[in-house]
Amino acid sequence: MARQGTNIHDQINCMMDRTKLAALLLKDQ
Repeated sequence: MARQGTNIHDQINCMMDRTKLAALLLKDQ
């Protein structure tokens, strides 16, 4: 259970990081 919860938390962090990277790329364009 704990491992699954941590995995979901990591997935959310990855999604947030991707969103930040996408925002930076869009700003550069």
